[in-house]
Amino acid sequence: MLKVVSCGQQLLRVMFLVNTRRGNTHLRTLTCLRTGHVRTVACTSSLVQNYSVRLSFINRDSILFNYPAVKDIRKYSSNSSEAEPGQLNRLEYDKFCNETLESLYDYFEDVVEGCEHIRGCDVTFNDGVLTIQLGEHGTYVINRQTPNRQIWLSSPSSGPKRYDYVKNKKCWIYRHDNRSLHDILQEEISKITKNKLNFFDCAHSGR
Repeated sequence: MLKVVSCGQQLLRVMFLVNTRRGNTHLRTLTCLRTGHVRTVACTSSLVQNYSVRLSFINRDSILFNYPAVKDIRKYSSNSSEAEPGQLNRLEYDKFCNETLESLYDYFEDVVEGCEHIRGCDVTFNDGVLTIQLGEHGTYVINRQTPNRQIWLSSPSSGPKRYDYVKNKKCWIYRHDNRSLHDILQEEISKITKNKLNFFDCAHSGR
């Protein structure tokens, strides 16, 4: 799977999935210089040995993709706004996701200000990634995953979760336990801060 995230005069950001030898799948983002028709870049991680990705630019929105795990060369486009049945289309996803993350960022700023008893607290929001540092309690990361039209949560308390937007509930749901993103944040952050919080005041909390 390959997804062009953004394309400019000189830079191209690409998201793609890689399979490890252990059978796990990881999402990777590459930023490439558009200095020619073909560029070769590499992705590394602790679980994945170096893999080279060869990108041949066709036009602003399409590329040819050649990856060692794929024997043939395939063409992908980044323009599609269509959705599978029951899923958000691209315009809906962008709107709901942006509203959710911006609302959470504003609320977490207030939460951090009220955590003077916890050393090392901080919150940042950059390029679709919301990072909340809670000192000795660890770091929460909430970020958009446009190719999947999801929001991903990395929690030091309960681990990683992937949330889909459920329209009839008006919130982001983790389908393995049917709990919402705001529900898990309400439970975990309240325990950590020992303050009275209400994440359900945030956008797209379902309430």
